[in-house]
Amino acid sequence: MGQAGSNAERLAEAIAADEWDRVFALFDESWNEFFHDEPALLLEALERMPDEAIDREPKLRLAREYIGRNVKGEGYSTSYRNSVSLEGPLDAVNRLAAWTGQLAGAREAGRLADAVRLVAAAQAFLRQQPTDADPLLSAALPEFHFQWGLALELAGEFDGALAEYNDAYDWAVSTGHPMIESSSAGTIAFLHALHGRNSLARTWLDRFPRDSGGGWWTTAAAVPVRLAEAILHLDRVDREGAARVLEQLTPVQAGERWAPYFLLRAVTETRTRRLRAVMSELDSHLGTIPAARQEEGGGAEYVALTRLVLDVALDRPLNPGTAFAEDRPTAQASLLRQYGALLHALRAHSAGRVKTARLLAAPLLSVSGARPRVLIGALIAASDGPSPQLEEAVELAVTQDSFGLFSFSSPRTRPHVSHLLAHRDADAADLLPPEAPEAAPSALSLLTGREREVAERAAAGETTPHIAAELHVSPNTVKTQLRSAYRKLGVNTRSQLYELLHHHGD
Repeated sequence: MGQAGSNAERLAEAIAADEWDRVFALFDESWNEFFHDEPALLLEALERMPDEAIDREPKLRLAREYIGRNVKGEGYSTSYRNSVSLEGPLDAVNRLAAWTGQLAGAREAGRLADAVRLVAAAQAFLRQQPTDADPLLSAALPEFHFQWGLALELAGEFDGALAEYNDAYDWAVSTGHPMIESSSAGTIAFLHALHGRNSLARTWLDRFPRDSGGGWWTTAAAVPVRLAEAILHLDRVDREGAARVLEQLTPVQAGERWAPYFLLRAVTETRTRRLRAVMSELDSHLGTIPAARQEEGGGAEYVALTRLVLDVALDRPLNPGTAFAEDRPTAQASLLRQYGALLHALRAHSAGRVKTARLLAAPLLSVSGARPRVLIGALIAASDGPSPQLEEAVELAVTQDSFGLFSFSSPRTRPHVSHLLAHRDADAADLLPPEAPEAAPSALSLLTGREREVAERAAAGETTPHIAAELHVSPNTVKTQLRSAYRKLGVNTRSQLYELLHHHGD
C-alpha cells in the first residue's frame, strides 16, 4: 500500500486506541493529505476526540464543522457560531481560526455586517504576524483567506472579496492545497465575469483544474465556474449555451451562491412558462433561508434584481414600487444597484424613450472602468444613433467580448451598432439580432413638450414629488399635466401609460 494508505492506516489505529498524542503528530505530519484524500477518516477522528484533547487546538473545532458540513451536508450542524472561542491564550493560528469560525457563524445567520467586522479584525491581526516564519500559519492561510473572501462576497463587498480570493489562491499554490486553489480560481473567474471583465474571467477559468482527481469538494468548487461560464455565454448573446451550463446546477448545489444562480436563470430564460417557473422556484427556495440572509448584503440586491429581470421579461407594468425604480445610484454604488438602474434605463432605450434612458443612465457614465458592463450599458442608454458614446460602447464591448446589452438598443441605434461592429469584429456583428422594423408613429406626439416629459418620467416609475422637484414645479402642476396626458392618450393609470409607451415608443 502507498504512503497515503499507510498514513490512513496509522491514523485509524491511533483513533481506535484513543492515542490522541499520536493523532496530533499525524495531523502535523499529513494534515493536507487527510483533508483531501481521507475526509471521512479525518472527520471520525475529530468527532471522537474528547474535549480535553481538542481544546489543545481550538482550530480543530472549526475544521470539524467545516469538513462535516461539506461531507455530510449543511444539516450536519448549526454550531458554526459557537465552534471556537477567543477566550484564553491562543497562538496565531488558533486565534485566526477563532475569528474565522465566528465570522462563518455570523455569515450563516445573515449577520453580514458582523461578519465583515470580524474579517477586518482578522486581517489586522494577520498583518502583524510573521507568516513566512510560521509553517503552520502558512498552511492554514489558504482556508482563512477563502472564508474571509466568502463573507465579503456575500455581503456584496466584491472588491474586498476578490483581494481575499487572490491571496487564498496564491497561498494554496505555494502550500499545495488543491481544494482552495480550485475554489479560488473559479470564484475569481465568476467575480470578474460578474463585473464584465471577461478577458480576466477567461484567464482564471484556464487556471481552474478540469481534472482534480474527483475530490469530495469538486462539486462545490465547480459552482462559480458554471456561473462564470453562463455569464460569458450571455455576453456572446448565447442564451441557449448559458441555459445548458445552468442545467448542470440545482439551487441546492449552488449553495451559498443561490442568489446569483437564480439571477442568471432569470436572465437566460425567454419562454413565459419557464420564467414563471423560475419565479416560483425562487420563492420556494427563499422559504428555506433565514430572513436575515435574504435581507442583508448582496443576497437582498440579487433577489431584487432577479425579480426586476423577471418582471421585465414577463412584460409586467413597472411602478414606483418596483425594485430600483427610483434608485439613482452613483458611480460608487454597489454593482448590483447599478445593474438595477441600468436595466430600467436600457428598457426605456429599447422602447425608444431615449430621453428617459439618458436621465436614468447619466449617473453611471462616470463609473470606473473596472465595471465595464455597467459602462457599456450606460453608454448605450445615453446614445441615440451615431454618437461618440455609441462608438465608445462598441470599442469597450469588443475589448471585453461583451455584446449582450446591445440587444436593448433602440431601433434608431441598432443599424449603427451593426455598422460599427462590422468594422471592428465581424463575428460579433453576426451575434446581434437583425435590425428592428420601423417603429409606429409615437403616441407621445399628441402631447405638449411638458406633458410628454411628465408622462415619460411617470412611466419610468418616478413619483409625483420627485418629478415636481426635477422640473421645478409644484406637485399639483405635475398632477394636472399628467391628467391631461392620460386624457389625450386614453389611459387611466401609470401601468396603462407604461404599456402604451413601451409598445409604441416615442
